[in-house]
Amino acid sequence: MKDDLPPTRSREASVALGSKTSASKSRPQPNGKHPNGATVADNGLFADEIIQRIERVGELHRRLSVSDDATDLAEYLRGIALSAVASVDSFNRTHLKFAIAEECSVPGRTASLVGLAVNELVVNAIKYAHPSGIAGQLLIGCNREGDAIVVDIADDGVGLPEGFDPMTGGGFGLKLVRSLSTQLKAQLNFADTGTGLHARLTIPAGIGDRL
Repeated sequence: MKDDLPPTRSREASVALGSKTSASKSRPQPNGKHPNGATVADNGLFADEIIQRIERVGELHRRLSVSDDATDLAEYLRGIALSAVASVDSFNRTHLKFAIAEECSVPGRTASLVGLAVNELVVNAIKYAHPSGIAGQLLIGCNREGDAIVVDIADDGVGLPEGFDPMTGGGFGLKLVRSLSTQLKAQLNFADTGTGLHARLTIPAGIGDRL
């Protein structure tokens, strides 16, 4: 069962999700700061965000025991995305769309790491894709390409701030995603497509046997 996730096979690939709503330089940095250096949240709000993050991680662990039992990664990620939107998007402005295959089963330990990475990417998209507060669309994909499993998170927002590199910059969330991709021995790519931001995690075959 698949929806229409546009194929993306390179960092520069296009994801046609809709019209861009504002210039990419207006997007806040995914570390709690606006590109001009102004702090978005004060210390109290930052503390609240950390508490919410801990609660979400706890929810992920409740959803999935870290065992080697085969886990339906597609359905697991669907639940994570729905939970993240319910937790973060209090105005219900994020419209989820799924493009998931039925053959994305992985060991439980692999699923837990992928789930944590997807949670952070979804939360980042909810918080930063549409700084003006308008409604947006977020696509969650999970499919196989050969023996690899490919997970996609694609929004239709304003893209990356000018000069920002998600492979080196950002706050705790992006650092966690990069760390998790290393643990998974996965390839992590970000594409600022002109119609939003597309994150892709390509997980090699048999990774669950090496965790």
